[in-house]
Parts: sequence; structure tokens; C-alpha cells
Amino acid sequence: MATAEITVKHPSEVATYTCVFAEMAQIAVYGKDARQLITEAINALDRPPAASSPHTSR
Repeated sequence: MATAEITVKHPSEVATYTCVFAEMAQIAVYGKDARQLITEAINALDRPPAASSPHTSR
């Protein structure tokens, strides 16, 4: 869940958010790596979806 603000008080909730934050921090990218990832995402928007993509069949 992504939200602007959340209040957690129960220890198990705090533990859950602590774990999630730690996992996200491990996969985060910064600097040149972040710029490359963003550029790849933007470039992917300019390409038509592949024929075998699950998003093309509706």
C-alpha cells in the first residue's frame, strides 16, 4: 500500500512496515542507476507492446 500518511501503533504493524521499508531500501537505486531505470521506463512507453505481452489480450 502506498499512502501519504499512515499511523501504526500495534507492534506487529510496526514490524511489518519495518520489514517492507528494509526490503524497499535494498532494491532502491540512486544517481546514474536511477536515471537509467527512469529512461528505460520512458522509452518503453514509446514502443508498442510485444505481441506475446499479457497486456495486449483483452
